[in-house]
Amino acid sequence: MDALTLLTTRRSDKKLSNPVPNKQQLEIIFQAATHVPDHGKLQPYRFIVIEKQKLAKLADLLKAA
Repeated sequence: MDALTLLTTRRSDKKLSNPVPNKQQLEIIFQAATHVPDHGKLQPYRFIVIEKQKLAKLADLLKAA
């Protein structure tokens, strides 16, 4: 599949679920994200990974907000 087709047919899921990316996959994702065009000049980037039991706490905080 070429890049243009991939970008124009991409769909995002409304809800995230398992399986989640492992550390190696996350590293690849972060590397790709730091190389995309940044027209807003928002660098440097900061990535926050929330894992396991902290996800439940985040969900509670979001519901409370």
